Amino acid sequence: MQLVWPEECWSDPACISVLTPLGTALIGLQVGDQMPYFVAGCLNVVRVQSLTPSDSKVVPLFRKGTRRSGNPFDDDPGPTAA
Repeated sequence: MQLVWPEECWSDPACISVLTPLGTALIGLQVGDQMPYFVAGCLNVVRVQSLTPSDSKVVPLFRKGTRRSGNPFDDDPGPTAA
């Protein structure tokens, strides 16, 4: 099975959308990690076998080595006295 974006899932049973509960739970796991889950009352276990780098659709929230206060896109001067 492969974790994919919703628009890439279609009806392929070998794909799990990142927006499903199972897909969301898999985010952040590393190779070798296992996670149990239930489907129709049956216990299943998914194991992460490999990871591939993210594509251009994924943008980090904060870049390494930068401070939030130094964000050039932050034009909010913050609170001011009246």
